[in-house]
Amino acid sequence: MSIVRKTVYSSSRQFSGQQKVVSKKKLCFVLSTHWDREWHQTFQGFRYSLVELLDNVLGGYESGELRGPFQTDGQAVVIEDYLDIRKGKRDELSLRAQSGDLVIGPWYVMPDEFLVSGEAMVRNLEMGRRVCEGLGVEPSRSGYVCDIFGHCSQLPQIFQLSGVEFGFLWRGLAQKDNTELIWVGSDGTDLPCYVFVERGYGDYAFEIRQVNMHKYWDYSETTGRIREYAEKKANLSQTDAVLLLDGCDHQHWDREAYKAFCKLMEDKTAEFDYVHTSLDGYAAMVLEQKDKITSRVEGELRVPGIHSEEITRWLLVNVLSSHVKIKQRNCHSQNLLCHQAEPLALMGHKMLGCEAPNDYLELAWKYLLKNQAHDSICGCSIDRVHRDMMYRSDQCDDIGEKLVEENLKRLACSSQQEIGPNEQRVAVYNPLARPVKKVVEMRFDVPVDWPSYLEYRKFEKRPIFHVYDDRGNMVDCQQIRYAPAESRVRLRQEKIPEKYEVFPVFAAVELDLPALGYTTLTLRPGRESEYVRGRTAGGLAVSSCAMANEYLAVEIQDNGSVSITDKRSGRRFDNLLVFEDNADLGDGWDHYEPLNSMTYSSTAGRVDVALVYDGPLASSFLVRNYLNLPVEYDRVNNCRSRVRRELVIENTITLRSGAKWVDVETKFVNDIKDHRLRVSFDSGGDVESFYTDTPFDVVERQIKLPKNNHELREVYLNTVPQQSWTAIYDDKQSAGLAIVADGILETAVRDLPARPVSLTLLRAFERLVFDQKGVDSQMPGEQRFNYRIVPLAKRVDFAALADLALDLANGNAVVQVDYADMRKYRVGESLAGRDSFCEVLGQAVVSALRSVGDKWQLRLFNPSDSTIEVKVKLHEKLGAGRLALVDLKGDILENVSCDAEGLVKVSMAAKKIVTVQGG
Repeated sequence: MSIVRKTVYSSSRQFSGQQKVVSKKKLCFVLSTHWDREWHQTFQGFRYSLVELLDNVLGGYESGELRGPFQTDGQAVVIEDYLDIRKGKRDELSLRAQSGDLVIGPWYVMPDEFLVSGEAMVRNLEMGRRVCEGLGVEPSRSGYVCDIFGHCSQLPQIFQLSGVEFGFLWRGLAQKDNTELIWVGSDGTDLPCYVFVERGYGDYAFEIRQVNMHKYWDYSETTGRIREYAEKKANLSQTDAVLLLDGCDHQHWDREAYKAFCKLMEDKTAEFDYVHTSLDGYAAMVLEQKDKITSRVEGELRVPGIHSEEITRWLLVNVLSSHVKIKQRNCHSQNLLCHQAEPLALMGHKMLGCEAPNDYLELAWKYLLKNQAHDSICGCSIDRVHRDMMYRSDQCDDIGEKLVEENLKRLACSSQQEIGPNEQRVAVYNPLARPVKKVVEMRFDVPVDWPSYLEYRKFEKRPIFHVYDDRGNMVDCQQIRYAPAESRVRLRQEKIPEKYEVFPVFAAVELDLPALGYTTLTLRPGRESEYVRGRTAGGLAVSSCAMANEYLAVEIQDNGSVSITDKRSGRRFDNLLVFEDNADLGDGWDHYEPLNSMTYSSTAGRVDVALVYDGPLASSFLVRNYLNLPVEYDRVNNCRSRVRRELVIENTITLRSGAKWVDVETKFVNDIKDHRLRVSFDSGGDVESFYTDTPFDVVERQIKLPKNNHELREVYLNTVPQQSWTAIYDDKQSAGLAIVADGILETAVRDLPARPVSLTLLRAFERLVFDQKGVDSQMPGEQRFNYRIVPLAKRVDFAALADLALDLANGNAVVQVDYADMRKYRVGESLAGRDSFCEVLGQAVVSALRSVGDKWQLRLFNPSDSTIEVKVKLHEKLGAGRLALVDLKGDILENVSCDAEGLVKVSMAAKKIVTVQGG
């Protein structure tokens, strides 16, 4: 089949713009559709319609009816979804893309920007580019984010480093007087943008095609409507290019409406020059006249819609807390791939010569990214969609966890220090790019045939073993608990599965862990004569409801709240870990508290306290809060139900030796409906602002709500996004408080005297899209949450909080191997018993260390407002070869080299993202 280019400014390769400025404005018609892969239908339901849509588009080109490009909603995944069904269409799709008829990407899927990590957005654009290159084309260079619920402060820089030079925005802005602006990212990157006003990206479909009229129209006489609409849009344009986007939700190409536009394209006497082009073609024209754009906005874009019939931009802020389990799984998967599977795969490849599992990782990322489409990750879809997401999360995690296990076992078995037939080897991985000394709680599987001690009068059988570090020194080991013997299965490729038994022993061990590296331990059986009854050193518990280490004193109060005294500053923090529950009649997009809500607090509820374990390395208390809550919202009497049920919240509160924070795990079984549950921590700070982390950035936020809040269509609530932490610091008190959380993305600092930090644990609601009723959206079943209470004795250290968040989310991957495993996993040359693969000296945050083809990349970002100097110490296997700073496409920006000490020195301007590449 021969295809000839028939389009105007349709090719992304023309994006730099070569159009001469003309006096007649160009009316740029762009044909697209906003394609949610899943939302009010499942993926398969929507795909059936997608196949019909693209069949019709290709048919339109074949018949000659379509005379310009089709833009695939800024996404490339729709091409994969189509080709899974129409496998024989790949060559035709490739030819259409290469001719400019199909403009694809730059995204793989259109993500939400606050619910995914900055690194996930980078991989999303990277995967979109990979799909396009598979069709023989470059991705679109238009950053289409038409329906995202607000925009993060670093998107301009992410786009620029990925080769995207123009943005298309709708939500998060109050702009209505013109359609172009310059968006300045937090690092100072300028991104020229088009802003959809009125009904947004669906405006043309509503006004011209009248898609809200549920009857078939004869569109042959609609040129008058198009002319009126074009004039209105031209009056909003600061340049000679005017965008007419036909791209409403799931809309198919409308032949009759298109014929009406074609009549205007053929009318050379028309007041405007009508052309069918692409978003890239329109952007090229605007970039030629960039100096005409006078409007500018800076940083994060989260302005709600205003009270006006013309402006309908809903920001939809509480997607941050809808279906919290999918958020938790997403955060887990991101961390698993970026901070465990990829670095360990690179270590196995470079240090042992193992094959880099790039294909496995690409597949894992595809499963993960498909969950990050905005209506999926936002939790505003039907229940079936979110169940499907859990399946994809499982596939991603299964791949990632297997890669972690296999590569860490190879490192463990390839150590110079071999183990004997009656010994066990344990390898512990540190995902942080800085060395740490910490207490690690881990599980040891002790063989059942090792010696054990029958405690006292044979009441309890305890295994006897010792732990040695890589230098052969015995390590203090605090046994926390153990479980009855469990069966295990050892898999051998040349044998049938071998069954054996172990005693699981959970213990705390203090370790020195190399930066982004590993250390090894050896377990050896002891003798009964070596067993010492009881504890040989004092524990951290100082009473039946208090514990302390060298930095913090923790007290559990009668009402279940926690008080912490920071010994460094002398500052005492009270009313920590207080639960509040109110009614929620909202949906996946918004929390709505009815007038007859009633808010219940744990501060007056029943409580019990138990000391779970105590020792010199770690102590832990279990605190149960009993909240007597209405079972649901009574929609007949419009109030919370008079029928009550007890919600039992179990909090495991742990303090470790040397820790400057307190760990909390909260769990409960939710059988309450129509409610929101938050946990609060009084900071006591006399401040007007606070900090949260966002993708590749830290944002300072105001505590007080705006005075004109009542004038907004969608009022500001006190909830805002975080990636993993919220922090307050009071200069007058020289103290502050941070709460670090894992997978909890909605936070608040409320305008109350105590300035409490409040995390939304869950929202349980019934109403779904199109007023369908949800079951899973009520969040039934067991819920678990992990967070850290971090008193601050000095100003907020953004990089240190990022490390604490990374440590909380990842912990330390641990594997245990025995003598029989050595044959299977020992490869390559002998390794040291402990080694650092990459160390970062300076206040930069690491987002990735991975293989990229035959090269490797280390990505860092500077969260601060000032330039920082960073030194990167590379393992000799990484430092060999050419080093360079590259953009997010891998193109070299600057060559660098290691100095005599093996350090790469990098100067990072405020808020900059830097990628070091070697190979």
